[in-house]
Amino acid sequence: MPNKFKQPDLSSLAKLTSPIWIVTSAVGDRRGGLVATMVVSASIVETAPRLLIGLAKRHATEQLVSRSLAFAAHLITADQADLLARFGTTSSRDTDKFSGLECRTGVTGMPILEDVLAWFECRVEQTMDTGDRTVYLGAVVAAGTNSNPNDRPMTTVDIPHQLPTEVLTLMKTQRAADAIVDAKSIADWRRSLR
Repeated sequence: MPNKFKQPDLSSLAKLTSPIWIVTSAVGDRRGGLVATMVVSASIVETAPRLLIGLAKRHATEQLVSRSLAFAAHLITADQADLLARFGTTSSRDTDKFSGLECRTGVTGMPILEDVLAWFECRVEQTMDTGDRTVYLGAVVAAGTNSNPNDRPMTTVDIPHQLPTEVLTLMKTQRAADAIVDAKSIADWRRSLR
């Protein structure tokens, strides 16, 4: 059956600006972290703060969150391009992304990065499969700020101005390759729902 819906014009998505988050997790002595494309507040209740994160299933960090049922989300400042490059260009399977960084272990055993704008440590309450990603609903069990309150978060608009050209090119290449894999995963998942 042909698709009766017109393909939407998605150029307006380029106007969206999102803060840059690093999500970390651990199981035993195995630690991982990545730059997450989706981290959002999921509660307006001050006594029940929650976050939603979406992680691609093929990433080592997603597998750690799946096994530990916990994660930490770190909001980085506009001048922390070094963390963006460190957590956004290599796999935790191949590299200890925490080597040489100041971090500590949180109440759930998650690695907490020091000197970031803010961090939130969460226990997973629910998951949802979306084909390419697993979406995790996490209850915030600990949080803090480690930076100057005048600092601002890094956003997607800052990335081209903060990274060296070779790192930016690598990240764009990796993102394009990820999009191909993600598109197939989403299509397969949608077919499985029929």
